[in-house]
Amino acid sequence: MTPFKKSERPINKHSLSFVARLVHLKPFLPRHTDVLEVGCGQGFITEELVKNNCQVTGIDYSKAAIATASKLPGQYILTDIYHYRPTQKFSFIVCSEVLEHLKDDKKALQLMYSWLSPGGRLLISVPTFMPFTTIIQRNSGHYRHYRPQNLISLVRQVGFEVEKQKPWGCLSRRLILCYLTDYVTQIPHPLLSLIGTVFGPLIQLETRLWPLPDSLILLLKKPSKK
Repeated sequence: MTPFKKSERPINKHSLSFVARLVHLKPFLPRHTDVLEVGCGQGFITEELVKNNCQVTGIDYSKAAIATASKLPGQYILTDIYHYRPTQKFSFIVCSEVLEHLKDDKKALQLMYSWLSPGGRLLISVPTFMPFTTIIQRNSGHYRHYRPQNLISLVRQVGFEVEKQKPWGCLSRRLILCYLTDYVTQIPHPLLSLIGTVFGPLIQLETRLWPLPDSLILLLKKPSKK
């Protein structure tokens, strides 16, 4: 079973949509621990985990993505979330911009819950922006966008405790995902890097100041055994 219908994953770490996400995701990333990254892609978040001295295991369904990510320290496995069979429990799992691509998101959450050690944590980020859902689904292959209260109810059904939540938004990121996805993927990598370098600071400023949330970060905890 291939989990993604299609992906808007950044082909370059200077992608403006990724720069915006990392601004808010970075403070939640763990340090000095073992981490499973579900949907690691080419390793752009993985780079941050490695910088934080984490021992990373990454899984992804894309052979090309795994080939690139495997240049980083850690173990990288070509598989999707439904077929992965870990040989260990993890202290931390990162699953960023993945759940919306999965047909059975509850099963995915149950699997990740089972892969965590008692007291372990799961960090997820998902889109919650509703008015342009149809456009974004067509361009990015999303099965759904989440209403925060519905997602929180779902993770609690699976057994997680919600430790932290952060809604956030970025106008330019949303415009890229809504209307410009196909064009952005055609831009040569060197030019994309230049665009990201020039406009990255402006995007970081905008995503800190933009008042209308369209995405959600949740830090979840698997209860410790009593």
